[in-house]
Amino acid sequence: MRHFLFLLLLYTWPLTAADLRLERQVARLFMIGVPGQSLRCDSDYARTINALPPGGVILFDEAAGDPMRANIRSPKQLASLTRSLMQCTGRPLLIAVDQEGGRVRRLRPEAGFVDLPAAKEMANLPPQQAYDLYVRAAKQMHRVGINVNFAPVLDLAINQDNPVIAGLGRAYGKDPETVTLYASLFADALRANGIVPVFKHFPGHGSAAGDTHKGFVDVTTRWQRIELFPYLALFEPGGRQMVMTAHIFNKNLDPYLPATLSKRVLHDLLREKMGFDGVVVTDALGMRAIADRYGPEEAAVRALEAGADLLLFAEVRDASRYRKLVAAVAKAVREGRLSRQRLDEAAARLKRLKTAYGIGEKR
Repeated sequence: MRHFLFLLLLYTWPLTAADLRLERQVARLFMIGVPGQSLRCDSDYARTINALPPGGVILFDEAAGDPMRANIRSPKQLASLTRSLMQCTGRPLLIAVDQEGGRVRRLRPEAGFVDLPAAKEMANLPPQQAYDLYVRAAKQMHRVGINVNFAPVLDLAINQDNPVIAGLGRAYGKDPETVTLYASLFADALRANGIVPVFKHFPGHGSAAGDTHKGFVDVTTRWQRIELFPYLALFEPGGRQMVMTAHIFNKNLDPYLPATLSKRVLHDLLREKMGFDGVVVTDALGMRAIADRYGPEEAAVRALEAGADLLLFAEVRDASRYRKLVAAVAKAVREGRLSRQRLDEAAARLKRLKTAYGIGEKR
């Protein structure tokens, strides 16, 4: 215990007790990456997430583009890693993957996981067959300790030349009713197995011509209001849902900011006009559409100002970068730029979500 207290002081000095409480409040609003395929509780990363427990973590496989991000080798190994994450933080975590199917799946069949086809292929199956396959995948996710899946995709395949949605088969189709039907099957299968579904990418990425991973994407002349239909059809009250933002820019919705950083989009449109009362998670803030223009610390503050509840920093897998981000947001609160009420709102939504799925939240 004395060793732990010493480390706690080391990481937070010269912070006061009030500063430390604030940083712990801020940390709950982050979802970060994890280094490697196993975790020792005496590692720098583990000690840091124990002192500053994040709201969640996101896991990747070797096919995610950067071998250094690989967290997933097999079901047995993954189950061990997720147990270690819970043990080392001492708090229940949201543990997420991108398991859409097809080209975007972190749990791959060659590693022993359920072979999940892309959304475009799933939409060609009879609904009951699609649901049964989604249930098989969800049951396995639950067994290995995953409790959040960044799926289903609600984007409409409006632009067939879209390199990152239609081009990868990630959309169920162009017709909003088809998208709604198959997305609801996936979401229902996940919920039935204690996994939070995440509807993405709000307010719609399917009409875009570019990839926000690679840079600025303007959909002003392409975006259509029909892209909101699946969200309106699937939203339910009670805080059991999560929506992921898109980094697209649309000057008809906000003439200055991309959706992820826009209060007009996240608060005025999503919450006020569309009535969404669940958790809003950003798409990865390290993507170039955001990172190139704002930088990580500024993006984190702006996203919370706009109404996001959970900040996704998938590329942050080391303790020092994580502490720096938490400190930047805490500074914005101390300086009055970001209100404590905004922190409390976000934390309350996350707590309600975790409780609804039996994940829980210790004080």
